[in-house]
Amino acid sequence: PNHVANTMSSPYYRFDGVNDVITVADSDHLTFGNGTIDNAFSVVVWAKPEDVTNFSMVAKYASSHFEYYFTLDGSDKLLFLLYDTSASANISMLSDSAISLDGETCCYVGTYSGSGANSGLKLYKNGTLVSSTGGSSGSYVAMENKDATFDFGKNLSVFGKGEISKTHVYNKELTATEVKELYSGASVPFKY
Repeated sequence: PNHVANTMSSPYYRFDGVNDVITVADSDHLTFGNGTIDNAFSVVVWAKPEDVTNFSMVAKYASSHFEYYFTLDGSDKLLFLLYDTSASANISMLSDSAISLDGETCCYVGTYSGSGANSGLKLYKNGTLVSSTGGSSGSYVAMENKDATFDFGKNLSVFGKGEISKTHVYNKELTATEVKELYSGASVPFKY
């Protein structure tokens, strides 16, 4: 069954696009690299943007403590970016098309295989793989275990406007089947 909702299910948090942020303290459980190798992980965010331009969903990305972020960028495209601080390098995946503002709650998913290459990144919206193009800057090796907080609704000084709910971070690369099951309301276990 498809999950379609016009209203965000409770609990949810509304971000005003000006200064609202939810901050979670740094934890090694939210870091997926050690500077030498990356581990696979996935980010799942149920959101209802009021403005898709620069709609910041989740970020573990602070000045000089960069790790990763998952957002709708300034061109309204879905973006998943990983950063290697010591190499000043990144890998990313960017949707080929802008995300439309349709007033509905959507399930956005970014997955990463841990490969160290942008080809290991995938983007999904509402259970379906999104046509995307990989990007990179510099010579990315692996993200590093920095002490940035894990922020909802903010990436550096950019704040998202809209609602966020049901955010999950998995310590594995979700398969296309698991992403579809999550969208349909199934439970997908974490890797232990």
